[in-house]
Amino acid sequence: MISPSLNLAILILAAGESKRLGSAKQLLDWNGETLLQKSISTAQQLSSHCSTEIYVVLGARYDELLQHITNNNIAICKNERWFTGIGSSIHCGIEVIIANGGADSVLIMLCDQPFITSEHLQKLIELYSSLGKGIVSTNYSGINGVPAILGRKYFDDLFALRGEQGAKRLIQKYASDVESITFEDATIDIDTMEDYNNAIHKRENHKNLFINHT
Repeated sequence: MISPSLNLAILILAAGESKRLGSAKQLLDWNGETLLQKSISTAQQLSSHCSTEIYVVLGARYDELLQHITNNNIAICKNERWFTGIGSSIHCGIEVIIANGGADSVLIMLCDQPFITSEHLQKLIELYSSLGKGIVSTNYSGINGVPAILGRKYFDDLFALRGEQGAKRLIQKYASDVESITFEDATIDIDTMEDYNNAIHKRENHKNLFINHT
């Protein structure tokens, strides 16, 4: 059960250059939405379960991506140092979250994990609310990673991240305070056109399996 007093900031990281892809992966189509829009829509579905505020960190291709965000009631964080790595995006987002006040935890998610569902995020929130652990992460391929929820006591650690150090570093560092939920499809992220095509193929296979079982 989700605590009604939970005040959750949702931090969507979307500042990367997509260098290996050659174009903005944030704008790749996924069932009629961009990957970025899909991640925002997924996050917005959580608002009926607890108090949420959504923050999106942009960096490379900032102006281009901003034009494609149609949602109201989200905060845009511009990471001027996106080129230094994911740690700078977390730092940038947490800085704004702390300045706004109110949030007692943060859910960190990436815009390029297309199989992440609101149902999985809700399970993370329920586990975080019920166990009293400081961190609840997603386990895939035997590794704890994001999406993950980190309590306010870890905000300073998140703010201190730089370079390629992401939330996974803190999840490993504070392993004794971590609980996780297995979600193997979280291992799929989009870095190359091959990744994208493979993800589409997997999505269509999922659809066919569903049709065959109904």
